[in-house]
Amino acid sequence: MANVMKWISEEDHERVVNNSAAGLQVNPAAFLLVGIKIEESQEVATALQWQCTLLLGKICKFHNIQGQYMPGLLQWVARQHPLLPARNTAKPETIKIFLPSSVPTADQEAVCALGLVAQEDQLCKAQAEDALRDLQRGLQTRTFTHKFKCQHLSSQGMYTKSHLLLDGIEAGIWVTAGCYWAAQAALLALRGPGDWERVLQVLQKEDVMGMNKRLMNEEEKEDNKKVWVLAGLSADSKDDELDIFGELEANCSLQFGDGRGNENAVLDLVHNTTVWD
Repeated sequence: MANVMKWISEEDHERVVNNSAAGLQVNPAAFLLVGIKIEESQEVATALQWQCTLLLGKICKFHNIQGQYMPGLLQWVARQHPLLPARNTAKPETIKIFLPSSVPTADQEAVCALGLVAQEDQLCKAQAEDALRDLQRGLQTRTFTHKFKCQHLSSQGMYTKSHLLLDGIEAGIWVTAGCYWAAQAALLALRGPGDWERVLQVLQKEDVMGMNKRLMNEEEKEDNKKVWVLAGLSADSKDDELDIFGELEANCSLQFGDGRGNENAVLDLVHNTTVWD
């Protein structure tokens, strides 16, 4: 792109010199780039609108069959005070989806068909267990990727590529954490507090943490400093100069409550979920 813009600018300059014409108020390259960017924005907006349309269609189909499985839902919604917000079809992402876990425990039997509550319970339990295993894999992948980066990077370009890879891994970790939060919250609504919470515990944001500078050994700190130098950073960079990986948050791990970055906590938790009934 830079080479093309340079060529356009040189061609425009030559035209002005040869024809003794006044320069244009807007450079041709800038004019064309604005048009291209507008087209790209239009394509993005069209894609988003199409996604909203597809989502709205799925919601409508869901509502069409919902009465078969939650026959008492409309009456329950009508009794709520204050009234629940009306559906905004212009923003389908804001439309509330009612499942058995959305209804208070005392009303679930009257609202839902026989067996529906138990089936959602089992699905949410499976979702939570799968999410924990996916979290473990994501955290281990992030740990391996960071260690590989520290040991093998030899240029700023490679550093940038590895950082983009870590960005994707980090995003996946938080998506998986969101799945666990949703499943655990649904189970709490369906079951209420109980012994099951000792296995599928509440996951706090700080429980999915990176290993910070205070938890690194001296060798790991030296490896990180070498990577910072390759990236054009000072070897003595401060915490606030770095991002969430910071290269001070290298070794991501999951634990419930102890805040020490101990991956064994995840392994124990995943093992417990396999024997929990």
